[in-house]
Amino acid sequence: MSRNNEIYIKLNQNNITNYTEVAEILGNFFQENSSDKIYEEKLIYEIKIPNESRQIESTIDPKNQNQINLKVQITMEEMDQTLCKCYSKSPGPEKTHT
Repeated sequence: MSRNNEIYIKLNQNNITNYTEVAEILGNFFQENSSDKIYEEKLIYEIKIPNESRQIESTIDPKNQNQINLKVQITMEEMDQTLCKCYSKSPGPEKTHT
């Protein structure tokens, strides 16, 4: 997205173009959809709250070599090899897709 593009939200058949109003509308939308208000009480009290306060147990086995290797530092050579296999769909600084 270019900085020259106008950002707007269509609300009640009106185009809101003021950046502050657009940000406020988006913030309110995400707050409403992320709050406990959208869940049924049963889900909140039987699933959400108990699981949020439960201690997560590690499943890492120190004897499993594959899991131990996950902590090894990535080398620049490994990074270069992996990046060469990637195909980016996002535009670069020149706004062209590579």
